[in-house]
Amino acid sequence: MTPRNLVFLLCCVVFGSVAIHHISTGSQSVAAQARIVRVAAASGAVGGTINIPIEIVSQGDENAIGFSLTFDAAVLSNPQVMLGSGATGATINSNAGQAAQGRFGVALAFPASQKFTAGVQQMAVVTFSVAASANFGTTNLGFGDQPVVREVADITANPLAATFTGGAVNLTKGFEADVQPRPDGDNNGVVTITDWTQVGLFVAGIDTPAPGNEFQRADCAPRSGLGDGKISIIDWTQAGRYAAALDAATPAGGPTMATSSSLADGGRWPVAGGRLSPADLTPNAPKVQARRLPTPDDRFPTSLSIEIEARGNENALGFSLIFNASHWRLLSVKAGRDANEAVLHINSTQADQGRIGVALAMPIGKTIARGEQELVVCEFVPIASRKGLALQFDFGDFPVRREMADVEANPLIGNFSVEGQESKSFIALLTKNSRGQDALSIVGDNLSSGIESSFGDDAYSLSGTSVTVIDSRGNALPARLLYVSPTILNCIISDRIAEGTATVIVTNANGDNFRTLIEITRR
Repeated sequence: MTPRNLVFLLCCVVFGSVAIHHISTGSQSVAAQARIVRVAAASGAVGGTINIPIEIVSQGDENAIGFSLTFDAAVLSNPQVMLGSGATGATINSNAGQAAQGRFGVALAFPASQKFTAGVQQMAVVTFSVAASANFGTTNLGFGDQPVVREVADITANPLAATFTGGAVNLTKGFEADVQPRPDGDNNGVVTITDWTQVGLFVAGIDTPAPGNEFQRADCAPRSGLGDGKISIIDWTQAGRYAAALDAATPAGGPTMATSSSLADGGRWPVAGGRLSPADLTPNAPKVQARRLPTPDDRFPTSLSIEIEARGNENALGFSLIFNASHWRLLSVKAGRDANEAVLHINSTQADQGRIGVALAMPIGKTIARGEQELVVCEFVPIASRKGLALQFDFGDFPVRREMADVEANPLIGNFSVEGQESKSFIALLTKNSRGQDALSIVGDNLSSGIESSFGDDAYSLSGTSVTVIDSRGNALPARLLYVSPTILNCIISDRIAEGTATVIVTNANGDNFRTLIEITRR
């Protein structure tokens, strides 16, 4: 380090000075190219510690930097500093003599002729203790000139112009996945199996995290972003990794409520009725299949087997099963023959509306064995007073969304399909039109023998085609047709259709009946 740089550091730490932002060239003062020193984003737990990176947007000619941080001393205390990842080889000094007044000085210098690399560089990391009485939210950090003056110098100790930009850091309550006991968790930096279990109950929709800090702690995956605004299978797996100390406890951060993308437009969960064709499947992805086990006829109880053609890297999965509750009642749900080790959460609170949520996880760090494995068996019985309609079933995303995770809490792409039931292969999409009506679009084959539209009339049959919707309570109501063709059909369904899973029956001019399921969710 040159004597001139050493004098610069000593002056910054001990005396302070007035920052110089211009270089003198002859008789004219010319502004140097601007550079930025800034407080980077950071998150820390109330009652814990917070590590705050200080960055420089470098022009590639900076050799030494001095500054003071200003902060709320009632919230942050005991400041300490260490070199950042972009300042390897530098010497750093600090002055905490005015920390009680919310001021902390830092001076940093490279050896002679060494400079910062151009671009964004982390030059220091300042660690504070966060008061246990601090409020959940944010606290501001700024730059000042006491006890160390803001200044940047080049290798010859000439001052360089710079902009110093403060910022707000996030103060959180607790740690990611620390959710037991509710609602605040232990807040001690330790995630346990009870936390993992509670996150599983959130994922299954059996319990609901409160918006705010509890949601923030439960939404713990992806770990890189401290959550994504959804409570899903990857959160359960990540909570297990914290509980097993495979990942270090992390101060809570990320979204504090469900993101708008968690729901489909209009507050509906997306549902594609009908079957998947081979072209719809993702090659080499694990396949989850629901199939009906053989029974004499629809007067007797019947069972569905949920199986996975596993690739051997799946740790957990979630899904919802929808069925025509208008004519069938859920009798039981239990683990399949190949899921004895798994933890299984079943959400049957909406079974009378035709929805069952399933969340299944293998022990932490263990995967489902490669090959065909039976995971879940569901048993249904016909409703005696409503005989005549075969059991119809499909996969959905409410109350548990379709998702798979590996042992590292990474989401996996999977294929969900059904077989073993007589059904026309077509897709039904339910949306809201500009008038707020439930508009149903159906795409398939042989839906109609011709092409016809209705212009404002209450048309319940076009070209010999009609549509009937049976809701979850067994009410059968005709749909008002707007347009029919052999491959596309558009109609409006009655606003008297009850919430839950409904059966759509399309009857063409030949008397052929095609059925699929849709979900009615009015939120």
